[in-house]
Amino acid sequence: MSDIQTGSFIELCLAGNALLDEIDDFVDRWHSTPSETSLWDYLGMSEAEYSLWVNEPDVLPYVILSRKEGRPFTQIVNDNYYSSLRLAARPDQGQKIRVLKDWLERQGHLTR
Repeated sequence: MSDIQTGSFIELCLAGNALLDEIDDFVDRWHSTPSETSLWDYLGMSEAEYSLWVNEPDVLPYVILSRKEGRPFTQIVNDNYYSSLRLAARPDQGQKIRVLKDWLERQGHLTR
């Protein structure tokens, strides 16, 4: 990641100027630079997106997809939750499904 790039992490990802795995570099930069800006604002996320990402880092592509498609983040997560249910037989999906379900319920967006 180049230090001369400006914009939030999400903006740079959408422009093709940052990769998903570079988010830790942005977090480190936020920690090393005194600012009154919240970390979620610095990254270019809403507080809801950030709260889910902290608990389930694998949702980061859904944050990007939400912005790219102009669809609500909760809709993207909800769609992914039901898609994940179909794959629930895979042991590595169990925790992710629980995190998504809990988050959707707290947001009041769990639909059937």
